[in-house]
Amino acid sequence: MRISRLVALASAVAVTLLAATPAPAFMVEKLELDGMVERAGSAVAVTVVDSRPATVKAGGAQLPVVAYSLRVEETLKGRLATDADRVAEVSFLAVPQETKQDGLIRRSNLPEPPELRVGGRYLLLLTAPSAIGLSSPVGLEQGVFRLTGKPGDETAENRLRNAGLFDGVESLAPAGFTTGPVDYDHLAAAIRALASR
Repeated sequence: MRISRLVALASAVAVTLLAATPAPAFMVEKLELDGMVERAGSAVAVTVVDSRPATVKAGGAQLPVVAYSLRVEETLKGRLATDADRVAEVSFLAVPQETKQDGLIRRSNLPEPPELRVGGRYLLLLTAPSAIGLSSPVGLEQGVFRLTGKPGDETAENRLRNAGLFDGVESLAPAGFTTGPVDYDHLAAAIRALASR
């Protein structure tokens, strides 16, 4: 009887420890510039005009999305459908990071989609729209480059500080580049060169 209690106690401790162990984080493949350009349906410099929550119907369910209105300033690869004011509509899947149901809190292991600020300027490498009209930045945060500085003297940097961006295409990298902001004109020229291959 004493042994069965010890086994039960050990089993309870093991289950508790396993339940307390965080689930593995969702991994996103590290991409260099050539891989991002290859996977991108479009590469565009934009200003975010509007951002709003919305839904898209898929498989009989309503999926939460974030719908963006983007003023296209320059197209480096592909093409986004725009209106007369050069504004394109793009929707990203919204992944709720925490949901509550029946008193239980569920946390998602999926990465949060990149958030674009209204008024912000970005260089985006976007996947081609899916059958239900959703796009995503290639490599999530990797394909979102925030533009800073005045037009004609802008720099571009993603959330990874452009680490490894020119690996495999060192000939396209700025002289002495390792990580950090890169001149927008230089990055745009590299994307055009890769897109034309």
